[in-house]
This record gives sequence, C-alpha cells and structure tokens, in this order.
Amino acid sequence: MAVAFATGVVIGAAIALLSALAVTKFQLRRHRTALASALVGEIAAIVREIECRDVVEQLRRATDHLQVSLTCLPPRPYPVFEAEAGRLDRLAAPLPRKIAFFYTRMGALAEDVRSFADGELRGTEYLQPLLRELEATMSLSDEVLRDLREVASPSPLHLLGRA
Repeated sequence: MAVAFATGVVIGAAIALLSALAVTKFQLRRHRTALASALVGEIAAIVREIECRDVVEQLRRATDHLQVSLTCLPPRPYPVFEAEAGRLDRLAAPLPRKIAFFYTRMGALAEDVRSFADGELRGTEYLQPLLRELEATMSLSDEVLRDLREVASPSPLHLLGRA
C-alpha cells in the first residue's frame, strides 16, 4: 500500500513538473513571437519611411554633385526597440546582435544625414561612405526582417508528415 502511494506521489509530481515546463515553454514561445512581431512592425515602418522619402536616391544624386534637398531619416526614438531591448535574449543568436546593430546604425545614420542636410557636414567625401552605410544597413534590415518573420510566423511544415 505504501509503495502504491509513493508511486502515485512520484507520478503526480512528475506530471505537475512536466505541465509546468510545458506552460513555461508555451509562454516563452508566445513572448518570443510577440517580440519578433513588434520588431518586424517597427523595422518595416523605418524602412518604409526611408523608401517613401527616397533618401537613398537623394544621397546618390548628391554624390553626383546635383543640387538636391536632402530629406532626413526617421528620427529616434524607436519605442519598441527601446522598450524590448532587454528581452532580445529570447531570440536565437545572432539575431539579437543583428537587431542591435541595425538600430544603432540607423540612429547614427539619421544623425549624419540630418547633419548633412543642415549644412553641418559638407563635401561629397562624407556622402560616399554615408551612402554605402545606408545601403548596407538597408540590406541588413531585409535580413533581420526575414529572420524575425520566421520567429513571428513559424512555418507549420515541421508539423506535417509525409503527404
């Protein structure tokens, strides 16, 4: 009788532990998905703003010595990133590094473009590196968005068996 009772307690404890682990795993997955989704929205909005303002083309024309008025990049702050930066560790490496690099570069580039537009920086020697950095950062944004979308909307293919 005592053995049956002890076995029941052990089995009950194991079930409780497994249930707690399953709930924790579900919550972490849900938080990771929400984080990725929010970052996708913010990064996509930043990229769209740059594309709508045609900033890359304006920089290209400015490097060709054409007279252009330069539109500034979207200014800081980046509310989603700033609020969720401490939770980037929920995403698999190297995604947190790429995200942090994107936001850091975008902030610095926004300041550089604003300085050039305001006349604080002069000369095409500043524009070529600025243009290269902006193009590289835009390319990185494509990569980050692709990776984040996989986290935000995981493919159900791993759930399917052979058809």
